[in-house]
Amino acid sequence: MTTISPTNCKQTPALWWVVTVSLCLAALVISVVTVNIWTGTKGGKIRRKKNLEQNDEDEDEGNYENDV
Repeated sequence: MTTISPTNCKQTPALWWVVTVSLCLAALVISVVTVNIWTGTKGGKIRRKKNLEQNDEDEDEGNYENDV
């Protein structure tokens, strides 16, 4: 038969608290990084689309160095 000493009973809730808080913080960090990356790539597509539209306007203009 195993006996539980008073010191083990006091340490067990503290250990679970540390594990729970650590896991919650890890989940929060992962969520923040994921949202940050997702919004960054979404913003990049908008910027690229604007750059493509601006480049399309300049196609008709000729910029030649050797015009006589």
